[in-house]
Amino acid sequence: MTQEQALAMLRRYSRVQWVATIVAWSIAGLIMMLIRRLLFEDPWSSAVSYGAYFGLVLMVVFLAMDWRRAHRLPDTSGWDRLEEATIMAREGPTVTLRGKRGARRTVTALVRQSHLLREGDPVWVGPSLTAGERLVLVRSTAGPFGTPVLSSFEPATAGAGQ
Repeated sequence: MTQEQALAMLRRYSRVQWVATIVAWSIAGLIMMLIRRLLFEDPWSSAVSYGAYFGLVLMVVFLAMDWRRAHRLPDTSGWDRLEEATIMAREGPTVTLRGKRGARRTVTALVRQSHLLREGDPVWVGPSLTAGERLVLVRSTAGPFGTPVLSSFEPATAGAGQ
């Protein structure tokens, strides 16, 4: 992943994913409606109301979760560069990162959803890989589950060797 791709992903995931969430749960509601109608032989009115209720409730829940995720991130609108780093260690929510270029700084941060990270994973870090910054990580190897953009709970601290 290039820096430009990481910045584009950061901008995309810094906002609530309204369209994707609404479309996904609308389709799920339609599927549940068809299941109720065809498999359980419910009348159309009952199947439609069940599918609409199912889709609407889960849509609201997932939009609330996505809103919370997006609003936990610091304002990234003015960022024009990220630093490349590698995950050196992870123990619970504590992640140790080492920069790949320049001074090869090492910092430690408490990261939300750190279970998505593995030792050796490449990440892009913003605003800079320094102690005292509240870091935002963009995973280079984002899998099918979980957000590719993660943030720290609090400012990073200097890692070993600083």
